[in-house]
Amino acid sequence: AGSKAGARERSLEAALLTTRGVLQARLDDLGAAAADLEAAIKLEPDSFEAHYNMGCLHLHRQSWMLARREMGKALKLRPGNEMALLNRGVACYHLGSHRE
Repeated sequence: AGSKAGARERSLEAALLTTRGVLQARLDDLGAAAADLEAAIKLEPDSFEAHYNMGCLHLHRQSWMLARREMGKALKLRPGNEMALLNRGVACYHLGSHRE
C-alpha cells in the first residue's frame, strides 16, 4: 500500500508541476516553465501532459528537433492524439521532414 500511495503522490506532484509549467509559459517565463516540465517528466516519465506541454514549449521556442522528440514521446503515450500529431507535423515541416 505504501508504494501505491507514493506513486499516487508522485503522479499528483507531476500534474501540479505540469500545470505550473503551463502557467509559467503563459506568463512568458519560459525558463521556469521548462524547469517545471522537466521536473514533472522526471517524476512521471509516462505523463502525456508533461511531454505534450514540453513539446509545445519547444515549438514556441522554435526548437523544432526537441519539439518533434517530445511530441513523439507524447504520441507513444497517446497514439493518435490529434493535437500532438498536428504539433509534431509542424515541427517536421520546419525540419524539412515532410514525409514523417
